[in-house]
Order: sequence, then C-alpha cells, then structure tokens
Amino acid sequence: MAFLVERSPRRIILCAVLLTLLCLLGTKPVCVAREVQVVVSGSIAKQLEGSWGGFEEKTGIKVKPIVLGNWFDVMEKLPVMVIGGLAPDVIYHDSATQADLYHKGVLQPIEHYVNRDKINLKMWPEPIINAYRYAGELYSLPTAVSNWVTFYNKDKFHAAGLDDLPTDWNGDAFTYEDLISIARKLTRDINSDGQVDEFAISGFFASGSVQGIHLWGADWYDADQTEFIGNSPQTLAAITELRRLREAGVVGGNWLQGTAAMMTEQPYYLNTLATTMTGSGGLFSWAVGILPKAVGRWAHPGFHSIGVRRFQSGRGMGVHQVYDDRSRGFRKLRPGRKQNTCLTPGHRGLQPPLGGF
Repeated sequence: MAFLVERSPRRIILCAVLLTLLCLLGTKPVCVAREVQVVVSGSIAKQLEGSWGGFEEKTGIKVKPIVLGNWFDVMEKLPVMVIGGLAPDVIYHDSATQADLYHKGVLQPIEHYVNRDKINLKMWPEPIINAYRYAGELYSLPTAVSNWVTFYNKDKFHAAGLDDLPTDWNGDAFTYEDLISIARKLTRDINSDGQVDEFAISGFFASGSVQGIHLWGADWYDADQTEFIGNSPQTLAAITELRRLREAGVVGGNWLQGTAAMMTEQPYYLNTLATTMTGSGGLFSWAVGILPKAVGRWAHPGFHSIGVRRFQSGRGMGVHQVYDDRSRGFRKLRPGRKQNTCLTPGHRGLQPPLGGF
C-alpha cells in the first residue's frame, strides 16, 4: 500500500473509506436512516469529502460530518456529547483515539452486525482485525493502515558497499544484529575531527523508540489495555536491546537532509518525500525496505477506522425509550412519511446507519 499512496494518496484514502462504508452497508433491502452524522477530526475531514459523496451516491444516505478540531478534541468532546445524548451515529477515528474511546465507553461492539450482514473479515489481515478487539469483542473496522518501514538512501548504501534492504516481510534476512552491523558501516566522521558527520539512522521508530519493543514481542500494556506491563522482564529486555543501537553512536542526523542513511517511518511520509523531492529536483536515490527482525518483525501500525458510538442518553432513560421519543418527534415534523423513514439508529431492530453497523 505504501507505493500506492505515493502515486495517489488522496484517491487511495477515499477508495478505502468508501469500500469500508459499502461493506458495512450490506445488501439487504432494509429500511435505513436517510442521514448519518459522522464525527471526524479536522485533520482528515477535507480528504474524506469525496468518500461521503460517494457513499451518498451509492446508497442514497446523506452523510453529515461533524468536524472536531483534531484527534485530541475527538477524545475530549465526544464522550461529553454521548453522555448528553447529542453524539453523532458514527465515529471516524485513528488508532490512538480508538483505545481512549473504548475505555470511556463511547464505542459499542459491532460483531453481531458484521455477522448479520455477512461481512467478510478476511479481506483484512487477521492481526489488523485483532487490533480492533477488546476482551474478545470487535469494536471497529479499518479504512486505512500504515505500518512501519525503513526508508533508506540508496546512494549511501552503495557507497558503503552495502546491498539494498530486503522487501520480503516474511523472510529471515535483515535481523536486528544486521541493522547494528550495517549502521556502524554507514556512520562516518568525514572530517576526522572526532565528530560524526553522517549517521546511520535518524531515528528508530518515534518518541524515543517506544514502538521498537514490539520487535521482541513486548508491550507497554496488557491485551485489554488495563494493566501497565512496561516493567516486565520481557519489556525490560527489549529496552536493553534498543539501547544498544543508541550506545553504538549511530543514531542521529536528518534523513531528508542527507545526514542520515536510514529512517524508520510510516508510509504516509511518502507525501512529504514526494513534495520535497519534486521541489528540489531530486535530492538522492531512495528506496523502502522492511523492518529488522528481532524475535519477530512486528510493529505497531497506525490506522484509521470507522466505529459506532454506544447508544445511551446519559439521563437515565432506557435505550428503546430514547429512540422511541426521537422517532415520534421526527414523525411529527415529517407527517405522512412514516413508511419510508427510519431516522433512529438501533430503533426496535431497524437497520442502524451505514447498514452493517
């Protein structure tokens, strides 16, 4: 998917979102809402406009986006909206937002809708779907996934007599030990003044390499994200291994400026890279390789997803009572159209917005 994003990032995002929405819609000719409210971060809202239009064209269901400033605003404001009974029907969220909303009780499980509409979960890799499960329950479906890869400067690799990095994620080539060995060859003191001029790698994952522990099968929290396990022997051993890279003096510099030969990043960086290379006429030859393998070749990807908010009023009313009241109110406003109007998600078993949900 990384190379597809390089060619047309906007088109890929729109197609992925539209595909997910249509999968969730199902094929049964049932009564559905004529308008769906979707909360979305302002950081991605513009790119999704084509998806909303495509969904409306395919289904006749209008999508009304409710734009909140950024992902942090989604995490802070959406729970308050749900408690007040003012929340939208559908939530477009990223990976960090998902965990926060789940633990705040904002998302509802969707497995029964997936089974009802016979959505084939095998269209996504199993580890991706498992990332949406908490205590065995499925809470969202993916629209886009961005895994970690290694960007590298081919010119510097070849000048050091090194081969290109492998691209077979399931192979055994390019281990963590290989990374350290390669990094030492790429780190250079060009002026012989005792100071490194060119580093091997500008950064190994983000935020001080906190994601790097996954290469050893370690994690910071348990599977249900209820217990901190960062002080477990497995995680401490992974941290010790990560320190070897720093202590070797090979981490530093800036990959895009040519003072580092490698960089681990997610494929969305291709957008930045394409813009920079085009504007400068091309800085250097580059390529993308896999991550090094320690115990495994595992990483914590970023992903965008669609989930459904938990139906509750926050005022002590039962779910059915809330939707009965809303339905009656709507019918008063739209007399004579009761037969083909179902505006209340979850109301008496009618199909909720976006079908499969």
